[in-house]
Amino acid sequence: MILLALLLVALICIVIGIVTATAPWFIASLVASAIAGFLLWRERNVVGAPGARAGASAPATAPDISAGAADVAGAATADQVWVVDGRPRYHASGCVIIAGQPAEQVPLSQAQQDGFIACSLCTPSAPVV
Repeated sequence: MILLALLLVALICIVIGIVTATAPWFIASLVASAIAGFLLWRERNVVGAPGARAGASAPATAPDISAGAADVAGAATADQVWVVDGRPRYHASGCVIIAGQPAEQVPLSQAQQDGFIACSLCTPSAPVV
């Protein structure tokens, strides 16, 4: 609610600044926007941390990097691979690139259909669909 109020104040200040052509309104708009940006940044870093605000969803769990030797060597277990939203590659279970990331296990065929490509480090080997 505070963020919405700050953004509304910023919008009102910018409109008044344009209409009156005075610098203090533009500065007030920048200050309100900067405060809102800081609060968003702080909130993003707090989500999932101990004591996070109620209703915040914790990030998905990372893959188990203590997997067996076959996974560490790069084999995709039963045609399942790990992906991180917003990243272009899919990974084997023990890949160090996704350790600690909010990774999600998906079928290899789905990852390929969604446009993901194989990680060059862990090289998850599975039949091409």
